[in-house]
Amino acid sequence: MSLLRCITVVSYVMLGFASVLFITIGGSILIITERYKHAVTATNLPFPGHISLGTGLLLLSAGLIGFMACIKHSRCLLVLFYVLMVTILLCELAVVIVSIFYWPKVRKQISEALHDDLNMYNKDTEIKRIVDFIQSQFGCCGVENRSDWESAGFNNSYPESCCKNHRLTSSFNNKTCDYYQFGCLDYLEHEVQKYLGYVTGSGCTFFLLQFQSVLLRMLNGSLSFYPSRFYVTFNQRRK
Repeated sequence: MSLLRCITVVSYVMLGFASVLFITIGGSILIITERYKHAVTATNLPFPGHISLGTGLLLLSAGLIGFMACIKHSRCLLVLFYVLMVTILLCELAVVIVSIFYWPKVRKQISEALHDDLNMYNKDTEIKRIVDFIQSQFGCCGVENRSDWESAGFNNSYPESCCKNHRLTSSFNNKTCDYYQFGCLDYLEHEVQKYLGYVTGSGCTFFLLQFQSVLLRMLNGSLSFYPSRFYVTFNQRRK
């Protein structure tokens, strides 16, 4: 019985920590998705972000239901708790698989999205704002390098955000400017893969821990239940 109580306490602590972690990761992913818009949404990063956020909320709900089940000794709440735990395990497995599946496609998807944004730079004010923000944020220019702007129709002219001195005007044909030397692709790829790594690592870790915890609780419950049932039946037969 003491083993079961110990497992229960550890399980609820783990559920609370995991719920906070998944909600934080999921929320962070949705925030950077909103910040970088098309350059990040093209990588399908919001999908594992939504799954992580949903998993965190389910973990929080499961923890509360499990706690209430222990206090009230409710079999129905306990069954609901295990159903939620199985659902959470499936969600964690899904988010790991999705993150691993998207990982090798990130660079190509970001590259295509950035090239599209460069071509639409002077046609869409929202895209212009986002591209300028990305280049200023990471200290980069273009996709691979600043020559990508020439391919997008900028003839020896670059946006102000390509220059380290942002006080200059938007055209640098006849001005001395200290341009950013590297493109934005590597920076955005690292940013997206960093969050995919968070999702994959936390998903794998908590999947294994929670699976082990649920299995131990179920085995402990069955071992404590069936022997007593066997002895009751055996004594009744002797009588």
